[in-house]
Amino acid sequence: MKDMTQGNPTRLIISFAIPMLIGNIFQQIYNVADTIIVGRFLGASALAGVGSTGTLTCFLTALVIGLCNGAGLVAAQCFGCRNTEKLKQVIVALIWTAGSLTIVVSLLGIFCSRFFLRLLSVPEDVMDYSVTYLRIIYSFVIGSVIYNGTASLLRSTGDSKTPLYAVIASSMVNVCLDLLFILVCDLGVAGAAYATILSQCMSASVCIISLYRKRKELGITNLNWHADRNNVLLIIKTGFPSAFQSCMISLGGMSVQRLVNSYGSSVMAAYVAANRIAANRIDSVAIQVIVSIGTALSVFTGQNMGQNNFARIHEGLRKTLAMMMAASTALNK
Repeated sequence: MKDMTQGNPTRLIISFAIPMLIGNIFQQIYNVADTIIVGRFLGASALAGVGSTGTLTCFLTALVIGLCNGAGLVAAQCFGCRNTEKLKQVIVALIWTAGSLTIVVSLLGIFCSRFFLRLLSVPEDVMDYSVTYLRIIYSFVIGSVIYNGTASLLRSTGDSKTPLYAVIASSMVNVCLDLLFILVCDLGVAGAAYATILSQCMSASVCIISLYRKRKELGITNLNWHADRNNVLLIIKTGFPSAFQSCMISLGGMSVQRLVNSYGSSVMAAYVAANRIAANRIDSVAIQVIVSIGTALSVFTGQNMGQNNFARIHEGLRKTLAMMMAASTALNK
């Protein structure tokens, strides 16, 4: 845990952002490895089928992840003002809200996958690959939701290292399971999906164990499992802007994906490979720097709002903007 209401704001924000940045970069590197494995051993059609599900998956889960982010911001305020009772209520409200929405999203992903994929103009020769992958992913999407929820709660207490360890561990497991299920067990696209969900469950387990070990220190023992309506509405209100933004970005990606899909599976596979590799360019890494610092600033702001220390929030904002301007200037040279 890290108390961001005391100490040098710049140092606190940078030290919080670095593990997030490393985790994001590591995730991008893993995506390239995953693309290589599927494309090399299952072929272009399988790669096209798996890749075509990406934007749809992001769109369907954006609302749940947005709620998790909203709960994290509220939890940061509770942690900042040391209001353990409110923190426990927020955790319970998140569990019920995210859990209910996850059930709806899972059912949509499982039973409406073919309908959504046809809206994206996925060709029939790769449709079965896409449907198989999507249905397996959404049958066990709870792993991804639990990871995002617990990671948001951990970050709200100033811990950005545990989610990093979870991402590193799950990425390594995913690559190993990809090779095992695809090459040894000959499960094809289903094997890639099983590898993904099992690795997500691992990352969720790492964060759950860490949160459980810190439960006494955080004062979140003996939870009352009745969800307060006001806390549920607060999480929805706080998380909706982030969820809406993610949905709009995903819609844009879906529009591009639909256009690419209209050219056939070969172009789809090329697009997936190029898109994953392009994500590791210098400009994409620069964007991850800004995203990581922005997330660090949001946690910093949340904790200090809990203390009503608005002067410190303004100081952190000024210094963060200065850092971003300096980084942007350096990258443009």
